[in-house]
Amino acid sequence: MARLQKGRALLQDGAGVTDAAFACGFSDPATFSRAYRRAFGSAPAGPSGPAPH
Repeated sequence: MARLQKGRALLQDGAGVTDAAFACGFSDPATFSRAYRRAFGSAPAGPSGPAPH
């Protein structure tokens, strides 16, 4: 759970899902996303806003 809490904090600070997953020791962002959804009840969300041009 500590890894997921760290990932949640990174996402809240503006990190992308892939970056948060790797920073927390997950080898695959999909695995991180599934674990995050099970733990917190929603999908992880990275930075939002308009796509860069």
